[in-house]
Amino acid sequence: MLDDVVARSLWPAAQRPQDRGLEASSGQRVALVTGSYDANVDGVALTLNRLVAHLMRSGHKVLVFCPRGRHIMIRSAGARVVRVPAVPLPIWWEYRLTWGLGREAREALETFAPTVVHVAVPDAMGHAAQNWAATRGVPVVCSHHTRWNRYL
Repeated sequence: MLDDVVARSLWPAAQRPQDRGLEASSGQRVALVTGSYDANVDGVALTLNRLVAHLMRSGHKVLVFCPRGRHIMIRSAGARVVRVPAVPLPIWWEYRLTWGLGREAREALETFAPTVVHVAVPDAMGHAAQNWAATRGVPVVCSHHTRWNRYL
């Protein structure tokens, strides 16, 4: 039932994938790049974990890229997580700031060969992932779940 609600809210009726003859589980490989996934209990982490769970239930593969933190606070939806080197933000030490993807993350992206990159963080890591995808012709979708401009 929730899946139907999500589908109706994301797609106008005439444009829903199932209405265009596309398979609901087309086996996409989604690389999710986020600053908050399992090390913080906040709306962004919970929302993205729900998204990952939904994608995986729908038959898609998901690889999550997020900052390397000190503690895992919430149980993630089950996707493999690649930790990117990061430093704590000066004011909000529980959040981490990256300086790009790093070698290990770029290698993981190459190996995973995503069919789409979802950038959910407007920082250096998100920008690097977007550049990585652009140079390889991989589609990018961006979502915004917090008020970075207000916090920074």
